[in-house]
Amino acid sequence: MLQKASRLHRTPARLISRLSSICAAVLVFASPLHAQDAESYLRNLQQLAAQQSELSAQRATTPRAATIGITGGFGLPHGTIGFGAALTNQRDRRAGGNADGSAAISAGFGNARDFVGVELTLGLVSTELPWRRVQNYAVLGEDGNLSVKLFREFHHGESGRVSALAIGASNVVSWGDPSQIATNYFVAGSTTFSVPWFNGDTRPSVATLGAGTAVKNQERDPGIFAGVGLGLNSWASVGLSWAGDEAIAGMTFFPKISNKLDLQIGVSYADITRRVSSGRVNLSVSVVFNDLY
Repeated sequence: MLQKASRLHRTPARLISRLSSICAAVLVFASPLHAQDAESYLRNLQQLAAQQSELSAQRATTPRAATIGITGGFGLPHGTIGFGAALTNQRDRRAGGNADGSAAISAGFGNARDFVGVELTLGLVSTELPWRRVQNYAVLGEDGNLSVKLFREFHHGESGRVSALAIGASNVVSWGDPSQIATNYFVAGSTTFSVPWFNGDTRPSVATLGAGTAVKNQERDPGIFAGVGLGLNSWASVGLSWAGDEAIAGMTFFPKISNKLDLQIGVSYADITRRVSSGRVNLSVSVVFNDLY
């Protein structure tokens, strides 16, 4: 596989690292960041959970690939905890509205390679701090939910390809605004593979296909979701997904921090064909700590 000069690797990684600090500040301190409309809340959480877990199967691979905006078959490995925040410029994808944010904390348990892995995700609808409450909008912790995923990995020998199958339930326990959302029971499968590249080289890719009971029509009706991601280099991936009734395109950046700490930044544009909305810009930042327990 072709290697770029170390200087070329360090420069974009440094820029992305600085960008992540700016993004994190925006997610925490931007105003207003009130509770999202219930129908659009799950979509941000799905993006965060997938962003935190999908790359875990590729930790030893450079470059890496990631899909955009959908859940997948992979989950966080045992001993891993991820913290994520997401920001969208429209809280309601059909009616528009102000920018809004949400946050998630995920943890992985079990042995997915030999038995089964479990991923738990705690979602927080609003990132508004309690002392910045505006009118009757919810603040941090007042609205939230819990989602669970069971997954199994399948490693394909010398090819290095890894597949995973998952079943789960999003919003299985909820309080506040998320209680208006139906629980989404889903099944998803993902696999990594290589695609031909220039000069006889290859690049890693990942593909996902799944179905859920609350996917389309603003997370109210059953639907199909699918996506593919292509790793461009050691710090960036592009992806295209179908999420029930809209197409999502974007990029994921993962600058190298350390073996026990992964930083992942996602930038995407939802409903690129403007099928159900005027389009939305989404920004997400995840920090994943590995081998904690």
